[in-house]
Order: sequence, then structure tokens, then C-alpha cells
Amino acid sequence: MSNNDFKIIMDHRENHQNSTVHNMTPKLDEREIEHTTEQLAVGDFLIENKNTGSKFCIERKIFSDLIGSIYNSRIFNELYKMNETYSHNFLIVVGDIDAIYKERAKLKAMGIVQNVKTFSRNQLLGIMSSVAARYPNVEMIFVNNDDEFIEILLMLAEKLTDGKEIRSMAIAKAKSQENMYRNVLMAIPGISEDKAKKIEAEYPSFSELRAALASDSFKMAGFGPITVERFKKVLVY
Repeated sequence: MSNNDFKIIMDHRENHQNSTVHNMTPKLDEREIEHTTEQLAVGDFLIENKNTGSKFCIERKIFSDLIGSIYNSRIFNELYKMNETYSHNFLIVVGDIDAIYKERAKLKAMGIVQNVKTFSRNQLLGIMSSVAARYPNVEMIFVNNDDEFIEILLMLAEKLTDGKEIRSMAIAKAKSQENMYRNVLMAIPGISEDKAKKIEAEYPSFSELRAALASDSFKMAGFGPITVERFKKVLVY
């Protein structure tokens, strides 16, 4: 893949000159990624194949913003617009939920989010389930920081420009639409459909999976400590 094959179109709100949280321009410049800034009606970033014009749409949410947007229902309007406008969309959540809990007093004082204290793991599972069930053209991805976010952008750009057929998300999700448990598992980074099926066979419900993780009794071939810890962060802690 060459940077000449694609460009990034970034919403002007992601270019806060005085914000280390929102300003993504330095990260893109550092990697010499071609980008422009526009007022986007949908999403925060578009990855455009310069040869075909096809696009991936990305909504970037830092964890505190995700929580706030769930409480005021803004996220559902954003997901609806993405789902209806583009065939391939990604809701990418940046950050660690545990860090958000630790900083809840600071975030509340800043007016970023008022309800961190009451936000629960079940609510996180709820938004993951909503994306899986109600927005067939949207995938949800979690990353730890903005460096990983940039890596995801580059990986998506590679998929968009490698010349291979891009399968419709709606078709892929329709095949397993009746199984929300599996779809939510697949929203966790590193969990493919095959791995999700193996987990489902061993632990048929969320409650069984969470109990195994909480008691450190989760044991499955092919799932190392990093993957298990990632599971715990999303489903247990």
C-alpha cells in the first residue's frame, strides 16, 4: 500500500489546535499521511480510495465522550446517520474504561461527562449489542490510545486499496444476526468469528463467560494472557 492510493478527510472538529486530546493533525503529519480538513456531515474521518472513490467512515470516540453520548443519546443519532450514509463504518473507541473511572471527578468538573460514576459494564455491553443488532453497516473497535487509532486507520486504508473485494458488512452480520452474544464477542479486538464460536461453545452465555473470567478459570487453547486481560477489561473489571 502507498500513501498515494488513499487520503484521509478529517472533520474540522478533530483539528483542535490547542487540544492534546482531540487534535489528530500532528499524528497524521508525523506519519506523512495525506489528509485534508472539512466540515463532515457524518463521521469524524473518511478514508477515501483515490482511484475508485470508495470510502470508509470512522467515528472516533474517546471513552469519556462515548459515555456522555450514551447518556444524552447522541451516539444513536450518529450511528443511524453513518449506517444510512455509508456501507462501511467504524465506531472506534479510544482509551481505557478503568482510567475513566479513576478520573471521574476531574472529568465531571470539566463538564465532559456527568455520569461516569454510574456507568457500568452492562451499559458498555448494551452499546456493543446495539451496534451489532441495529446498525448492520457499523463495526465497533476498541483501541488503547491515539497511536493505535492511527494504526487502525492505516490498516483500514490498506484493506480499502488492496484491490480485493470488500464484502458487505450487512451481509456478514446478517449471517449471525440471530446471535448477539457472538457479535458482541467479535467487537472485542482480536476476536474473529472463529474464536467467538469457540468461546460460545465453551461458555454458552455472558454470565458463564464473565464468571470464568472473574474467577480466573477461563482456559482455552489459543487465548493467551493478553487476550484474557482484554476480555476482563471489557467484561469484568
